[in-house]
Amino acid sequence: TKLYGINTRYIRQYTLSTPYDIGTATFANQFDAYSRIDNEYPRAVEISSDGTKLYIAQYSDDKIYQFSLNTPFALSSVYVYPTNIYIGNLEDTILDMALSHDGQKMFVVGSTGDRIVEYVLSTPFNITSAYWTGVTFDVSTQTSNPLAVQYSSDGMKFYVFGSSKMHEYSMTAAHNLSTASYVTSIDVDAASNIRLSHTGSHMYFANGNFVEQYLSDGTAHTPVAAVASSDTWVFDKTSIVVDNTTINDAFSNGMTMSPDGTKLYGINTRYIRQYTLSIPYDISSAYFTNQFDAYSRIDNE
Repeated sequence: TKLYGINTRYIRQYTLSTPYDIGTATFANQFDAYSRIDNEYPRAVEISSDGTKLYIAQYSDDKIYQFSLNTPFALSSVYVYPTNIYIGNLEDTILDMALSHDGQKMFVVGSTGDRIVEYVLSTPFNITSAYWTGVTFDVSTQTSNPLAVQYSSDGMKFYVFGSSKMHEYSMTAAHNLSTASYVTSIDVDAASNIRLSHTGSHMYFANGNFVEQYLSDGTAHTPVAAVASSDTWVFDKTSIVVDNTTINDAFSNGMTMSPDGTKLYGINTRYIRQYTLSIPYDISSAYFTNQFDAYSRIDNE
């Protein structure tokens, strides 16, 4: 029911009256993070699962800042004096971060090493207690520009967005980066950043001044059993013969025919042209019937 995003120097909050559906989102509040993170713009934002902590990563000084929220999930209640941790010795260009649901692990991705770095928080959700586990996972084979990282709710998968693709990885032990392996990638050219909902049912693309929503749990897909034609298919590639029949028209950009073989349609420059065939499928019996100027109706193309 809450969506948080970075807009220049601000962390902005929206309330969703229907969970996960940004079509029901209304602007709730915003927090000017600039002066609280050494006069820099935020790069990544995360909220603890209990809503009492706000985390902001800032790659210029290689720090992650932790703020308290007096009212869970409400930016209006942020305590503006944060604690922070420096991680520049492992990643000096932080691009995103993620916390495990129980707050015991933190994962950071950046462009310096093109890798995921795993930390343990000895005090859950308290980044000042974080220490490196000695484990990193290289994603440079899939992308040299990792922009975002996110874990599945069960901790058995994580996703990295970079190079216009979303890359999926699996682990044999939850949130254990040492057991990770690459699975697959999907193209997402239209996005500048990506986020999945907590259960993976929704996918959100940041694209310019907009956030686009996609359903990713299969509920938007309604299986359809296509009904085949009752006509018998007789094409035989071994018995093709030249019929020496032509129409004097240029349809090199495409053509199609009605199922009963009495109408032929083709593209000639800006026109869709129609012929009638008095003998079905036999173009020797074709005569010109009409044409449609499509140019102005398809964006002058």
